[in-house]
Amino acid sequence: MRKTKVDCFRYKRHYDVCVSNVSFSTDGLLSILDVFPNKRIIILIETDAKYVQTLSSIGKSIGMAEVISHSPVPRFSVACSKMELRCLLSQVNMDDLEGMFIASVNNDIIPDEVICSLDHIASSMVKDGISDISISIHFPENEMVISLSKEKYEVMPFKDKICSIFGN
Repeated sequence: MRKTKVDCFRYKRHYDVCVSNVSFSTDGLLSILDVFPNKRIIILIETDAKYVQTLSSIGKSIGMAEVISHSPVPRFSVACSKMELRCLLSQVNMDDLEGMFIASVNNDIIPDEVICSLDHIASSMVKDGISDISISIHFPENEMVISLSKEKYEVMPFKDKICSIFGN
């Protein structure tokens, strides 16, 4: 695989950090979670229907209550704490995943309502002020986009952290 590439884009109210040629591992993904604030996090995982059931079983065993979205694509969707997310991801096989979306949720937002409408708002949560940070991962393409609120994050320290995680 080619060397990991990190590009930063600046918008009015947010930054996007685009990472390509990423070799995803559980350790790398767990390291990225350190940047999330200690508040509710929503996660959406796209995979096949059988693995959604496996994720549901793992989630229930650690106390997560799954919220099912009304999407034609098999998905595991949940609002949880950062600790619960760490427990879930430490038991996930990255090879079975197609995509993942992770976002912090501001305190005045009700996570269950966000999850139910996530199909429509996922790509613009930071831009719309619903979240301070979000990560969209496309496993087959080895790509990830991290969106950051300008008010909360500086892009260069975050870019440096991404480069250190993926060995750049």
